[in-house]
Amino acid sequence: MTSQPSPSSPSLSSPSSSPSIQKEVEIPLPGTQSVLQGYLTITPDVAQGIVIFIQCSGSRYSKMNKYLSEYIQEGGKLATLCIDLLTPIEEVQDHSDACFRFNVDMLSDRLSVITSWVSNCPSLRSLTIGYCATETGAAAAIVTSSSIISNISIKAIVCRGGRPDLAGKSLQKNKTPTLMIVGGDDGVFVRLNKKAYDRTMCEKQMAIIPRASHLFEEPGKQEQVARLAKVWLEGRLIIPGGAAM
Repeated sequence: MTSQPSPSSPSLSSPSSSPSIQKEVEIPLPGTQSVLQGYLTITPDVAQGIVIFIQCSGSRYSKMNKYLSEYIQEGGKLATLCIDLLTPIEEVQDHSDACFRFNVDMLSDRLSVITSWVSNCPSLRSLTIGYCATETGAAAAIVTSSSIISNISIKAIVCRGGRPDLAGKSLQKNKTPTLMIVGGDDGVFVRLNKKAYDRTMCEKQMAIIPRASHLFEEPGKQEQVARLAKVWLEGRLIIPGGAAM
């Protein structure tokens, strides 16, 4: 466990002259007429991995996700998919009565659908996959990673201000390298993440950002989160000297 992130952590990125492409995607939910909506950003011929940003709702419009995804995209080696785990109708209902956000099993099922879609998409299936999750999406990421039984392999998980403790028994089953990032002034989440960290048996690290609140809104704190996340993801999704898609 670490409490002080290194400001000098190296980035594995190198500049890319290829332009990135962003497009809106809709992923069908099996057995329904509903879709999950997201934004995919990728640098063709450069990307080697893809990071799925996981949030119950609002992932596509989250300022923090936008900042993190743009930071991670620098160099072009990592594509990003910012996507909601709820449909627009479910999101409205959840804002009213919070009926979906703590349903980790349902959120995990949704993430499995998204991950399968990525792994079967002709333009994406050669990419290694990582998760960057927040709130209860962190629990969904761990549950999904520990329960996928096909040939899909999740290479890394980043939990940012998340609730990995809600993953339950999946914490012990999870084999995916997991980084938990939490604000030092966010006492409740520090305790919950430490509890989850102690139960996690895989390669792991916990970074407590000093003088940072739950949303890391203090000056310079979002950059610290982004640097930690990028180093963790690049180090596990990118093969040095590996070929791009």
